[in-house]
This record gives sequence, C-alpha cells and structure tokens, in this order.
Amino acid sequence: MEDSCNAVLTDLPAAEDEAVYLGGYAPSEDVREALDACIKDTGKSKHHTGFVMLDLDTGMGVAYNTEQEFYGASSIKLHRIMAIAEAHPEVVTDARQALWETLVESDNDAYEWLCEQYGNSTLDYYLKAARASVRYSETVRYAYYNALSFARLWKHAYDLMLTVPACDEAGAFAEKPSYSSIHRVLGKAYTTRSKAGWIAEGDNRAAVDGGIVYDKESPYLLVIMSDYDSDLTLLDPYVIALENAHQEIKKQK
Repeated sequence: MEDSCNAVLTDLPAAEDEAVYLGGYAPSEDVREALDACIKDTGKSKHHTGFVMLDLDTGMGVAYNTEQEFYGASSIKLHRIMAIAEAHPEVVTDARQALWETLVESDNDAYEWLCEQYGNSTLDYYLKAARASVRYSETVRYAYYNALSFARLWKHAYDLMLTVPACDEAGAFAEKPSYSSIHRVLGKAYTTRSKAGWIAEGDNRAAVDGGIVYDKESPYLLVIMSDYDSDLTLLDPYVIALENAHQEIKKQK
C-alpha cells in the first residue's frame, strides 16, 4: 500500500503565490484567512516563508512556497543524528551526552564533534533515502534547502523513529528542546519532537523549525522555513494557524 504522505511529497506544488491545500483537505474560511494573514504579514516585513503541514495518516495538509531555498541553520542537526543512529546505533550509548547537547541545547561544539567522529557519508545516504536535495554550506556542517526537502527529511525521520530503536531513542531528546516554536506553542497539548535553526550572521538570516506533532488521534508533520533574523517567535502565528488547520483535517478524515 502506497504511503499517502510520500505520494503527496512526490508531487508537491510550488505554491509560490498562495497556500495550497493537499490530499482533499477543504479548509474553512477561518483557516484560509489566518494563513493568508500570516503570509501577508511576512511580506509586509520584507521577509519570506515556506511551510508544509501534513497529516501523517492521510496526507491531507497545506503547503506554501515549497521551492524557495532557505538556510537551514541548526535544523539539520537532528537529521545528521538520525543518519548516524541508523548506521551506528551504538551512538545512543557511546555519545549520549553529545546527542543531548546537540538536540536539546543546540550546542555547536557537540555537533561539531559528532561531525568529526562520524563524517558526512551517513548524512549523504540519509538525504538520498529521504529524496531530499540540499546545498551544503562551505563547512559541510550545515545546508540550504527548501520546505519540500525539509518535509521529506522529517517524513524520513518519522519513519526511522517508528522502525529503528536507536533513532527513536535519539529522537526522544528532541521532545524538550530549549528553543523551538513548535514545542513552545504545542508542547503543553502534545508530545512534540522538533529541531529549530536560527541565525543572523553575515549573509545568513534564518528562523526555521520542523518536527512531528504527536496528536494521539492523528500525528502530523510540520515544517516552517523563513529568512527572519533569528527570531523563532515570528513563526508562532504559523504554528497556531497550521494546528487549527489540522484540527479541521481530523474532522474531515
């Protein structure tokens, strides 16, 4: 049986001009207006966003501006750890502290150590398996990608966390990140696993967050990318509007 989310992510619209609704989801006027307002407010500030929200049971969801490239900053860290845990499951015991520091505190030194210890080949394999296209930074530690690739990365991570015990154990560290719009807005209502990225340095400007929201009735994938100057709170209105959209999706299933 074909995975409905992978089918949607295989042929996701660019959605450059407005949000598009996926998998047969028919949004209410309130949801449309809330998402349109988010997009309009971002445009007024001379910034850009791209996002994907997908119900993981049905593939119903919403997407916007899926092809514009953004700097992923630290949001790539979870996916490198997933790649390492799949290939080297002993990492969850041998380098447990480094995993915690990287996913909870987003510590760059711990992340750099993991990169040096395990190299880049595991991440390259993970990217290929996820069908995600990224452009590495000069250091090959971070990368640029679009919302489509970010969503594909998180769908692959979700599948691995369901099937590979080491990935699930490592992913559990992402349930209580120190800085994440997804966790801050939704963490009291749901278990979430998320990893954000933020930077305002040189030519790089980014506020990015992605993760899985473990709604017990129906979990969903959520990724939001932007060129905001490091401030993740500016993503909060998107998280709220997309959560409201998912509440509608559950009623339409």
